[in-house]
Amino acid sequence: MDKIRKRNLAVGGICLGLAVIGYANSGNNVLFYFVGLLAMVFAILFLLMALNKQSRFVADVKTEKMPEEVLENVEDYLVKELKFKLKNYKGTLVYQKGDGFWLQKKCVLVDTSHNQLVHIEAWVSAIWQNENDFTGYVGTVPKKRLKKQVEQLMTRIK
Repeated sequence: MDKIRKRNLAVGGICLGLAVIGYANSGNNVLFYFVGLLAMVFAILFLLMALNKQSRFVADVKTEKMPEEVLENVEDYLVKELKFKLKNYKGTLVYQKGDGFWLQKKCVLVDTSHNQLVHIEAWVSAIWQNENDFTGYVGTVPKKRLKKQVEQLMTRIK
C-alpha cells in the first residue's frame, strides 16, 4: 500500500473516531452534533479515497500518420483547443491542465517513439490524492470530462 493510501486510511479512521465522539457527546449540544456530522463526511471521503484504485488510463493507438503529424494534432487539440500546457511531471513532459489544488490536475502523456503506435496515458490527481484512472468514486466529473477528451484525441490520431 502506498504512502498516500495509508495516509488517507489513517485520516479516515481519525475522522471516524471524531464522528463517534461528537455524536456520543452531542446530547443537547448542537455544536457537537455538527462536528460529528462534519467528521463523518470527511471520514467517508478519506476512506473512499483510500479504497480508490490508484493507476492511469493506458491505451495504444495504431496510426498511419508520421510522429510529427501526430504531435501536431495533439498540440492543436490539447494546447490550442483545450488549453492544456506542456509541463514537467516527475521528469516526463506531459500535457497538464489544473494545478491539483483548486482544480484537479488532469494529465495526458503522449509517446510517439514507437513505430506507427501512439502510447497514451491519462490520469487525474490532486494534492490530497495519488494518480487515478477513469474509474473510482473520487473526482467523477473531472474523470468523465478527461475521458471524453482522451477519446476525442484518440480519434484524431487514428
